[in-house]
Amino acid sequence: MGEKLQWQCQMILGTSPGKIDLSIVFHRRVVDLLRADGCYGLLATSNIAEGSAVEVGLGVIVQNGDIYFSRKGMPWPGTAAVVVAVICFIKGRWAGACDSEGLRCERIGARLGPEQTDAWKPKELPCPIFSFEGVNNSKGMAFVLTAESPWFDRLKNEPNSLLTSYITGDDITSYALRKADRYSLDIADRKLEEIEKNWPIAFQFLTEQAQPTRTPEALKSYKGLYERWWQFWNHRADLMRRIRKQERFIAFAKVTKYPFCMLAPSDWIYTNKILLIGAERDDLFVVCLSAFFRNWLYAFSVRSLGADTNTLTLSIRESVSTFALPNEAVSNSGCAMAARFQKVAVAWSAEHECGLTDTLNAVNTPSCNDPSIIELRQLMAFIDTEVALAYGWNDLDITYDFRAFSGGSVNDPWRWALSEEVTAELIYRLTELNRQRFEELSQAQASAPGSAKRGRRPKVAALMSVNDLFAGSNE
Repeated sequence: MGEKLQWQCQMILGTSPGKIDLSIVFHRRVVDLLRADGCYGLLATSNIAEGSAVEVGLGVIVQNGDIYFSRKGMPWPGTAAVVVAVICFIKGRWAGACDSEGLRCERIGARLGPEQTDAWKPKELPCPIFSFEGVNNSKGMAFVLTAESPWFDRLKNEPNSLLTSYITGDDITSYALRKADRYSLDIADRKLEEIEKNWPIAFQFLTEQAQPTRTPEALKSYKGLYERWWQFWNHRADLMRRIRKQERFIAFAKVTKYPFCMLAPSDWIYTNKILLIGAERDDLFVVCLSAFFRNWLYAFSVRSLGADTNTLTLSIRESVSTFALPNEAVSNSGCAMAARFQKVAVAWSAEHECGLTDTLNAVNTPSCNDPSIIELRQLMAFIDTEVALAYGWNDLDITYDFRAFSGGSVNDPWRWALSEEVTAELIYRLTELNRQRFEELSQAQASAPGSAKRGRRPKVAALMSVNDLFAGSNE
């Protein structure tokens, strides 16, 4: 979008629009134009009610009135393979019953679902799970090579070699980390002089293979990158040093059909298509494999805009950083079951030459009676039972079965899952735990000696009014 349109969006939203969908701006602008008790009805892209879009979109809108009718995930009636949301809003209080997906309710929340009047929006916890996305290697594919490259053996055999596997989300979803056929140098934040001194072959590779592609013109959109052309755009060096204190970490494909994780070696390079979670608790892997964590990710991440609304883009701030871990550790048997789940899943994927996605497709197919797949289904229930005990929620009915899945397709209508009622209860309890933890930890930090509140910088006063921005042409 043009520079002036970016400015207009920022004036309406009160913050930089970032990568949110433009339909959010239209909804916010309509609310500004409505009189008191005025109404509107508009379409929107379905992810207007998901992820970071909620904070600047419907989360603000519902503070100015009530959504009284909503549909989310409605297939577009035309030929385009997209789904839309329908939103009807009043700038005031709605006196009657609301209609969410055909269900009567007292209130519709910012995520376009029924909501209690005192509903709590999960907040990032003061001490969240340590997580981040991997390196950003924009304009840096010259750093990446395969075993067929004439440089491979030379770099691999160099003393204290910097060469290591280079992993993307597809290596999890399509191969379950069974093979890594791309490699790169683990440069991190090293200075070029250090590389030249200690790794002369790596230095030669960088200057002969990478440097010619790292021109000022090629890197002009990446401020300061040309001055450190031998490094990734965002190398996450400090974060990687922390995660490498353990031999393995918890890895999710950032864009995935199923939010299932794997334990992965920490000495490889992972791109920003991987979500990395530090295994800083012995039981964190089993918690992340549980339906508790998976359903939380599904509820607070962003689903695809296309017809396949089941594909997720996992959100760190909205989901991982808001998740409240159990105070008690999950049992050793629960941790052993998580390790067994990965072993069986990887073995099955190797036997069938597939990745984690196809393995879980089989788990969710009622007609698949493969012994390994049956074991994976059983392990999911065992894992949830042990995690429930760690939370002290042993009253939950941890019963798995094949459930009809509303986000599926004709060929993919089922999920091996807990019931909708139990899943809703899980989200409710985890949301309340987020509220409790946030309030407790915030109060503790506020009362700590020497604590000081960090204030935001005041926003620069606008030189034009919002109405002025929409006068004239947008050239």
